[in-house]
Amino acid sequence: MAHLKGGPAPKRDSFYWELHEGKPIQAVRFGNWKAVKNGPKAEIELYDLAKDPGEKNNLAADKPELVQQAAELMMAHHSPSPDWPLDGVAKQRLADRSKPAQKPKR
Repeated sequence: MAHLKGGPAPKRDSFYWELHEGKPIQAVRFGNWKAVKNGPKAEIELYDLAKDPGEKNNLAADKPELVQQAAELMMAHHSPSPDWPLDGVAKQRLADRSKPAQKPKR
């Protein structure tokens, strides 16, 4: 809250986020590294943002220990929710909920 009011940003070891438009995507930033998982069954991609800010060179195959660290961070920071599951099934559930209730036929 202090940061939103103009104060300094809090210090943290990592920053995690998810996107749920389309297929669910998870990402985590730690140090110079950014790890991205583009879908529930996708492999984790790993980028060194200090050397590759455009995320062109996936280093996951060369840095399995950092991929493992990213996976652990993603699992630790993810908060399960029936409205936003990582399998992407929530869209249909949310769409079904937003339809107006139909009156029973007589």
